[in-house]
Amino acid sequence: MEDLVLESLTEDKVTYRYYPEGGEKFGIVSLMRKTGKRIHDKPCPGERSVYAGQA
Repeated sequence: MEDLVLESLTEDKVTYRYYPEGGEKFGIVSLMRKTGKRIHDKPCPGERSVYAGQA
């Protein structure tokens, strides 16, 4: 399980911070709203990439 926090929202892009397992370390993931493309801006240190995919 992970927590998501909205970082920013524009017409083109939405960006979230994700906290794996409710921890204090976080990663940042963006979604291009028009294309649906996901961008892993900053992976969460020490965590598997599966959390970024779920975000």
